[in-house]
Parts: sequence; structure tokens; C-alpha cells
Amino acid sequence: MSSQLLQMAKAEEDAITRVTSNEREIAQQQMNVKTGGKEIKIIEIPEYEMDERLGCLRECNIPPSILFESLGWDPEPGVTKQKHYRKFVT
Repeated sequence: MSSQLLQMAKAEEDAITRVTSNEREIAQQQMNVKTGGKEIKIIEIPEYEMDERLGCLRECNIPPSILFESLGWDPEPGVTKQKHYRKFVT
């Protein structure tokens, strides 16, 4: 019985790995299209645009969370450069 449970757990882990790998490949392709085929940087600085409805700066062109981790925050968006995105390196 324990060997069956181990096989089921291994099969589930493999399925999750396949799905995650596929999602990463799709996100990577989207980033390649977005950057025009240029090399993707390890650190990305957020871009901001004015939201007319809210009257404040909002972040735009956010990189996919499956490839990048958001770190820090900008107390004054567009002025301070404390927030950035770091690419997962595997």
C-alpha cells in the first residue's frame, strides 16, 4: 500500500512539474515577444503610467510572476527606484 501511495505522490509531483514547466515556457515566449527578442534582464525596474480615473501613477508592463519575484516598493512611484523585479534563475 505504501508503494502505491509513493507512486501516486510521484505521479502528482511529475504532473505539477510538467504544468509549471509549460507555464514558464509560455511566459518566457511572451517576454521574448514583449522585448522584441532582446535578452531578458535579471533585474527589471517597474514602469509607471498615469491613471486618469484614479489620478495617480499605476504600474504597467508587469513581468509574469512565474518568472520574476517582486521585491521592495516605491514610496514615490516613478521617482524612487526601490522596487524591482528579480528573475528566478534555475
